[in-house]
Amino acid sequence: MHKLRYRQVHLDFHTSPAIDGIGTNFKKEEWQEALRAGHLDSITCFASGHHGWSYYDTKIGKRHPHLSFDLLRAQFDAAKEIDVNVPIYLTAGIHNVMAEAHPEWREMGYDGKHLGWGSGALQAGFRNMCFNTPYLDHLCEQIEEVVALFLNADGIFLDIISQGPCCCRYCMESMKQNGLDPEKEEDRLVNAKLVLDAYYERTTAAAHVHDPEMPVFHNSGHITCGKRDILKHFSHLELESLPTGGWGYDHFPISAKYCHNLPLDFLGMTGKFHTTWGEFGGYKHPNALRYECAAMLAYGAKCSVGDQLHPSGKMDMSTYKLRGAAYAEVEAKEAWCVDACNVADIGLLSSAAVNRRGTSAGDDVPGDVGAGRVLLEGHFLFDVLDAEMDFGDYKVLVPPDGRASLLTRRFGSVHRPASNSKHQYPSPHPEELAESQVAHHASGRPSCGCCAVSIEEPAWPGDCRNPTHPNLDHLISWTTGTAALRYQVMAPGLQQDLDGQRQASRWSRAHAPCRGIAVQRDP
Repeated sequence: MHKLRYRQVHLDFHTSPAIDGIGTNFKKEEWQEALRAGHLDSITCFASGHHGWSYYDTKIGKRHPHLSFDLLRAQFDAAKEIDVNVPIYLTAGIHNVMAEAHPEWREMGYDGKHLGWGSGALQAGFRNMCFNTPYLDHLCEQIEEVVALFLNADGIFLDIISQGPCCCRYCMESMKQNGLDPEKEEDRLVNAKLVLDAYYERTTAAAHVHDPEMPVFHNSGHITCGKRDILKHFSHLELESLPTGGWGYDHFPISAKYCHNLPLDFLGMTGKFHTTWGEFGGYKHPNALRYECAAMLAYGAKCSVGDQLHPSGKMDMSTYKLRGAAYAEVEAKEAWCVDACNVADIGLLSSAAVNRRGTSAGDDVPGDVGAGRVLLEGHFLFDVLDAEMDFGDYKVLVPPDGRASLLTRRFGSVHRPASNSKHQYPSPHPEELAESQVAHHASGRPSCGCCAVSIEEPAWPGDCRNPTHPNLDHLISWTTGTAALRYQVMAPGLQQDLDGQRQASRWSRAHAPCRGIAVQRDP
């Protein structure tokens, strides 16, 4: 397993060709002073940025028109001199220089319009490239050039890795050859998956052309639970998760609790920005950065903080002192974090994994987010699981809605409550709940007039424990199985008694979690 260092900076350097004086204020001594002040032991530097310009002496790409020297080499050598690792970044999924030179290499929607962050010809933004075009040849050639020039680089970071249901002429030809109908969205998605698989194979091979152990990470802004088929192309994982930049504070804990059960080292990636990437002049509150770095350690991750280098190459010492306050604390703690093992009582089976939903930041499955928030606020020890992980070590399993067939395959028997004709979904009868050892907290409350389920202690007025009750803000929870293997299943809301510690929290209606499946393992 490739082992990451604990205190990294991801140093963005996306510079427009309209900006002059690129790198003119770079000074080796100032660079090294900033890295020391920030307590860094790794810094990701740019070979190329989203505009498409390169920052080293390249024969494959195009060097930025206002850069007069090999900036990447100067940064690389200065960092290595003080024992700071240097992974190298290349833009991949978007590339404006190639988009302008070869518009036929761009992703195209079914409506014939090019795709990107601003797709119009007169609209500013970055242009999406299709990996099914000769652009992939160009990208692989540049990767091979970089690893040849920087043989002792500490990794290759490839960014914006996605492939939409493209209808460029290359994709149209591929779909025809593979018997796919481009008029069907599902066939366009099949083609996109084939194209993306080819991207992973070829770019990873390009990174390994001189060193088969060269670390490689392909960044899509999110690690999707259960998407394991691509992990063979990754040396480690970087969980991009700027809480104030669109991901929110719910995103990283859930991602980390999934990734620490994968056979890859991983880091968390926040930013020094008050909002999101590329914000000049904004500084995150020092306590926020301290909290976010401490949370990374607590969830078993190494740390990375995003930054944006000024086009002149001058280092912002205020930024590095701000980061240094947080990283000094990480440095003092990291010896106790090496090879630390997670302990968890509850397994949260991810809906994103078993229902194949949620692919990017901002597109997480609401049920996963809601369930994770409830468990975090209740201070429960839990892991996030996909369908391939071992469930046997957990006292409690929380599955998503509608996964009876999956659980049957895993455990041999699944007991659903009997259906109730009054409701759209299966509804438990009181006697079946009793047989399943329902955990109620007696308070002498009357039963629900809708489904006759006893409301012994509702967490909120009018709540019912029936998961098909029109009021979705309620709980049903029951356990089955032996003492050695006990499962508890939750519906919207959470109110439970685990080891005598009662916890009650509310699960938002919008999170629409599981309807409840009681699971027990056959004797």
